[in-house]
Amino acid sequence: MVPLLGRHFLTRDEVEAFPARQQILEAVGRHPGISVSQLRREVGLGWGAFYHHLKKLRSLGLVRLRYVGAYRMAFLPKTAAEGDASAFAALQHETTRKVALAILRCPRTTIKQIVEATGESPRVVYYHVKQLLDGGLILSGSKTRHVDLRPSPQLRALMAALGAGRTKGDEENGARRR
Repeated sequence: MVPLLGRHFLTRDEVEAFPARQQILEAVGRHPGISVSQLRREVGLGWGAFYHHLKKLRSLGLVRLRYVGAYRMAFLPKTAAEGDASAFAALQHETTRKVALAILRCPRTTIKQIVEATGESPRVVYYHVKQLLDGGLILSGSKTRHVDLRPSPQLRALMAALGAGRTKGDEENGARRR
């Protein structure tokens, strides 16, 4: 229970009765490890109202925040995804997700094939492949060259947790088809 004005205590049911708080909980459930900025945009609240509701949910233990590098990431309590917070942080960048998705769709691939699949420049792809390799999310057939790139089991699990490996571009294209 949380004290309100010194006398009344909010229960979990009362806290969850607010639509904004329900939206926050649902968004964190759909996207474990979502950054706080992305969560606020998804819920569609202003910063003040958003932080007020997030603070209430945190005080009751309904949402947990982890700091990983420059990101504050939100999780529901006691989720396995929270242990992968640094890997979630690596996948926060849309281009990194696009590169990871290209590797998932075509294992044992090369930089050239990823460039063709993503439409990004070779320099951009090299950068994001290095980020994924350093994070242990992809594996390479060579220690010195980026060849035979394939997803690690951790990447498969994380992309599934992030929504079956869909990128923002995939979601927008799906919305246009409807």
